[in-house]
Amino acid sequence: MGDRLFEDVETARSYQDFRPNYIGLGLEKEVASFMGLRNQRSQNVDSVGLDIGCGNGQLTKVLAPLFTKMIGIDRSKSQIDVANEVTTEKNIEYRVNLAEDLSFLQDGSVDLVSTAAAIHYFQPEPFLAEVDRVLKPGGCLLTVLMRADGFYLKTLTNNDSVNKKCQDLMNEFVDVSLSIVRDETKKVLSAGMYTAPDYPDRYSFQVTSKRQYDNIDGFVGFLNSSETLQEYNKQFPEEGDQVDRLKKRLLSILADTSSTPESTPVVLSLLHNCYLYKKPM
Repeated sequence: MGDRLFEDVETARSYQDFRPNYIGLGLEKEVASFMGLRNQRSQNVDSVGLDIGCGNGQLTKVLAPLFTKMIGIDRSKSQIDVANEVTTEKNIEYRVNLAEDLSFLQDGSVDLVSTAAAIHYFQPEPFLAEVDRVLKPGGCLLTVLMRADGFYLKTLTNNDSVNKKCQDLMNEFVDVSLSIVRDETKKVLSAGMYTAPDYPDRYSFQVTSKRQYDNIDGFVGFLNSSETLQEYNKQFPEEGDQVDRLKKRLLSILADTSSTPESTPVVLSLLHNCYLYKKPM
């Protein structure tokens, strides 16, 4: 399928409107603690953060308060356009750019490189070489990596049978998504671990991002934000629309306990493995 993701505006807007985000997960606190930063950018003079594969700026905005300047890059112009629309922070700059070519930055000019839910699409050798080049001595790399076994869907009831079927549905979603990505991408998501830089000082932790949808249309918005589902539809049109199929499956599951399944609130949780690596001085 290549890696030309989220390039249409509609998918980019769905990504912004329906995906779980990183607000309130404490990522900025973990970064500040590991790097020895203060919690206000005014105290971290001339500091620069770079968020790669930034999408609409979900992580970019969370980390921006730590740095004098925060740069978000993404290869998708549609994602960058939406990021500029929804971002009000004055110290954030967005640009269309590849992860593997950071030639717009000087050697040793960046304090932190971050990437969330995107690193599995990067080519490891050129990406890590560029990260090492632009990081200052003592600078850090933060990776927030989705796990293939970390997608959870449940209702707000305690009906174990219904919630198990909801989880089976999410497993179907993951299986379809993994079926059309590169083998390298599939391995990273399945293992929950990307190729690590050769930095001895490192720290790992986990976070779970959540999003409650008040009705099934909200969850369908999440499905529509999945470029892998959209790409699957293009490659296998004879199998029907995958978003519509999953929606009908979910409504059928919820109909067991509700006369109005379309109005059932559901909660989506995404488990992420997080890694911080510090470049030697």
